[in-house]
Amino acid sequence: MYLAAYRPGGVRDKISGNIFVKNLPGDSKSVDLYNLLLPYGKIFSCRVKYNLNKLCKGYGYVQFETKEAAEKALKEVNGKEFKGSKLELQPFKSRNDRNSSITKYSNLFVKYIPKKYTNKDLETLFAPFGEIYSAVVIKDTVDGAENKGFGFVCYKNVEHAKIAEEKMKNYTLEGQSLYVTKALTKEEHRKQMREERLKIFRDCNLYVKELPDDVDDEKFKQAFQEFGKVLSARVMVDNKQDLITGKCEKKSRNFGFICFSNKEEAKNAMVAAQTKQILGRILYVGIAERKEDRATKFQAQMMMPYPGPHPGPMYGMYGMPPYMGPQLYPRPRRPRGV
Repeated sequence: MYLAAYRPGGVRDKISGNIFVKNLPGDSKSVDLYNLLLPYGKIFSCRVKYNLNKLCKGYGYVQFETKEAAEKALKEVNGKEFKGSKLELQPFKSRNDRNSSITKYSNLFVKYIPKKYTNKDLETLFAPFGEIYSAVVIKDTVDGAENKGFGFVCYKNVEHAKIAEEKMKNYTLEGQSLYVTKALTKEEHRKQMREERLKIFRDCNLYVKELPDDVDDEKFKQAFQEFGKVLSARVMVDNKQDLITGKCEKKSRNFGFICFSNKEEAKNAMVAAQTKQILGRILYVGIAERKEDRATKFQAQMMMPYPGPHPGPMYGMYGMPPYMGPQLYPRPRRPRGV
């Protein structure tokens, strides 16, 4: 039933009445949100997101079986008071749809700016392409005479920003070509740097499980240094709350990731871990995979046909005779005198 509902093309994909709820109070439960929205239609699923302390993060998801019921809830519940908080409802967007909406931007990042340029010089340089909201060059200090060689230009219109990016990305200024692109937020920049590191160290990063409970990052790194230069080693932990003291303590999840400087060193560690005890036990060591790649591989495995014999016309789905209940065979009699 789970696979039928959640795999691609299942029941969940055919239901279009999914909404996102914000500004939920900290003590909200999934059943509270379910009871609040149940009068507007039949609900397929309802879930409130919680943190480690089992308190509501302030948002949740509700999926109605019909689009009409979701539209009715959006119209009547949006802005409604719930436990002293004003709810905000909006149609749910998948991660791909949210990423596609990010393509509209008006803030540009400009690199290789001459050191003597000021905010006014940068604004004058980009002014011919449209009305500018702000132009800032980044300096080491507020009163510094020179900038760091980069800055930001924000237009009031998205189209003007795209025109400026196309016209100025190869513009030569004082013998240096400018680098102009979309300005990223801190979160987007970290994600981009993480993706670049994954490409560089794709076959050098290892996933290790079955680690002992008392192993920390330093012990983990020292145990694998004999196979090569270790760039990073991290043991994954969970914040467990003590029921008596109420404090959160870090507890090992018994797996971690270790990154070597090259592919050969990582391969040597994988081969040695198959026959050699590390940290006092035989560990599982394999190439670390991205979450998306693991999900794709798992989905492909679930869609593979059953490897057994093909079911015949009179047999069940696994090619075996149907279960007919316990068979009552005559019990053999023991010989007399035994």
